[in-house]
Amino acid sequence: DSWASALNGTRFGPVEVIGETGSTNADLVARATTADDGLVLLADHQTAGRGRLDRRWVAPTGSNLTFSVLLRPEWVDGPDEPVDRRALVTPALAVAVVGVLRAMGLDAFVKWPNDVVLVGDHTGKVGGILAELVTGERPAVVVGLGLNVAWPPADPADGGPDTPPGATSLARAGLDADRWWVMADVLRAFDRQF
Repeated sequence: DSWASALNGTRFGPVEVIGETGSTNADLVARATTADDGLVLLADHQTAGRGRLDRRWVAPTGSNLTFSVLLRPEWVDGPDEPVDRRALVTPALAVAVVGVLRAMGLDAFVKWPNDVVLVGDHTGKVGGILAELVTGERPAVVVGLGLNVAWPPADPADGGPDTPPGATSLARAGLDADRWWVMADVLRAFDRQF
């Protein structure tokens, strides 16, 4: 896929694409002892996506961008580095997402600590980030992004009863974006931030 080759020269890859999973973050946390730095797990559908405070984040199949990456930064297991330095991963990814959305012409901002919001005619939460520290023999940070690309739909009446209050999407903001290319753009920007 040309979007996957767009990641050449970054720390990210390979990209594994799966049809359905509970949570890409949980899957990478489970694989952390054997997975390499930069592994990306991309799901067409997540059935148990979650955010901060274990809030659920679920959308229809094929509608949104749900992926996680495994990172092994030099400092994650350094003897003199504070564990809290992992907190820098979330804002770095958030800044990358906001930069990509702004380049698309959207008025996007980070809502501390881990939400990405759009303001204007379609104000609302468009994405969320969850980072988790994996301790043990091979420490790592797993960070995931859920970004509303096509759901909630452009017409709020088509959202159904499961549309979270305050949610918006790129479609609702008037963009017809390819979610895989959005991911490639976000990861390239994240590589520069990180």
